[in-house]
Amino acid sequence: MNPRKALLPDVDIVYNFGSVETHWKKLRSLGLLHLLLGSAGLALLRLSETFSKEPSGLLLLTAGLLQLSTAVFYCRGWKAFWTQIGTGLLYMLAAVVFLIDFQHGWTFQPLILGAILVMSGMLRSISALHQAGSPAWRCRLLNGTIAIFIGFLTMAGWPVSGPEGCSLVVATELVISGCSTVFFTMAIGKILAESP
Repeated sequence: MNPRKALLPDVDIVYNFGSVETHWKKLRSLGLLHLLLGSAGLALLRLSETFSKEPSGLLLLTAGLLQLSTAVFYCRGWKAFWTQIGTGLLYMLAAVVFLIDFQHGWTFQPLILGAILVMSGMLRSISALHQAGSPAWRCRLLNGTIAIFIGFLTMAGWPVSGPEGCSLVVATELVISGCSTVFFTMAIGKILAESP
């Protein structure tokens, strides 16, 4: 009997995670980078007296590119591969929302950003539910649920509808996403370490 199947009798590690089983450390690095980017965003909000929206847009663009490249090179065969791709594309779309000046200023940005967060959260939640029983799937489900909640709050104009509020939301989302990915990969690493 496969010892990995014995650890998780109802979960096929290879089917659920594909090449992530081999590259989980690189996926963990992605989580740490998201955590670092989110923390940098929070620090920028705290330290800068005059706020510029470009840093948050660049943070999101960087996070999206990292997510896409990690998915393409290290997550093939993973059941959540397309979720990773979709989340990366949504991050990049959110970056465009930050970096492009709309005619009506910040009237539509919170609505668009909130909708993007809701879609991203739904992707993660669906992916987590499909992997119920796999390592840290509840953590991924919580991450998706929080993203949906923050997205609806953003669309409603909370905490504020200006660039500072949207940047706070972006930084918080990156921190939560990073933590979720780190916990998820730590769980995979623990299973692999316990397997002969």
